[in-house]
Amino acid sequence: MDLNPGKRYSARDLYQELPAPWKARLFQLLRDHPIAHENKPALFGEIFNQLCQYSYLARFKFGADLKDDNKARLARIKGNEMYHPRVMKYNDALVYYNEAIAFAPQDSVDRAIAYANRSIICLEQGMYGECLVNTQLARESSFPQRFLGILAIREAKAKAACQAMRQQNKVGGNRNTNRNRHQAKDLRLHTLIPCEGCTMVMYCSEDCLSKARLQYHRYECTIIRNLWNLSGVYAITVWRTIAKAILSFQNLQAMKEYLEMTLQLNQLCDIAANSLALTPYRTNINPALPFRTFLAAIMHRMVLDGTQLGPFCVYDPAMNRLLCDLILHYLNVFSEIERT
Repeated sequence: MDLNPGKRYSARDLYQELPAPWKARLFQLLRDHPIAHENKPALFGEIFNQLCQYSYLARFKFGADLKDDNKARLARIKGNEMYHPRVMKYNDALVYYNEAIAFAPQDSVDRAIAYANRSIICLEQGMYGECLVNTQLARESSFPQRFLGILAIREAKAKAACQAMRQQNKVGGNRNTNRNRHQAKDLRLHTLIPCEGCTMVMYCSEDCLSKARLQYHRYECTIIRNLWNLSGVYAITVWRTIAKAILSFQNLQAMKEYLEMTLQLNQLCDIAANSLALTPYRTNINPALPFRTFLAAIMHRMVLDGTQLGPFCVYDPAMNRLLCDLILHYLNVFSEIERT
């Protein structure tokens, strides 16, 4: 699950604000330097350097995605407001409690209380097993001793309800005894656990978290918040797809050969014709190409500076060129996401 932090200042906003001379310069770079395999790193570097020169990147507030007690408490307060008897927006409260869990440091009191708050939502919605999962998570996360009695009462209610349901099932009674369970939009939201390295994603189990880290998250964890700030789901989808492709190989050389071959086949099929088939001094450039190249240049530098792939690309120009190819290619493949 990716947490949605709300509206942001995006790469599209910045691109639209760029002065006309700057855009003209970018257009000239694309026209005069065909985006061939060998030229992308130099072109991306020039675009990024110009952005730094004008201090545009400061608007995105890029930085380390750190756990934050204050943000966790604020999210929990909002959750309590949604839970209030006069409001009773349990699903909204659940979203805020999950946000509090994601922001709270590991084994902190704030996280423990957020788990306990989430157990109340489970109890109200008739999700008794999930309630017990959350009370156990609260106990494992430094839950305050003075409130353990309240937690025990809640656990007793959930266990009694579970027992009653089992008894009804044994005698062939109505299996759908959780009358409020249908009110939950997504049952997975009630037991999510956070990644300890970022505040953007949560998982349904430790097994799910481990698989995600092996398959893609270790290459996105340190930059996923910045990717969101840059271009939301669009940038995250593009980079996650690339990370999955890279991590599906154990041998970097085999990975490079396969992905290079795939990109070449895609070019022949015109999948990425708008960005990969330009010739020198060509003037009929795809209108979307300047923005995607602009976005690709920022993403490329973000990956170099913020992920484990950076050192590989520094010492292996072929890997660096491939990374540039992949980013721009998948920005074209997933362009429909950016327009939604």
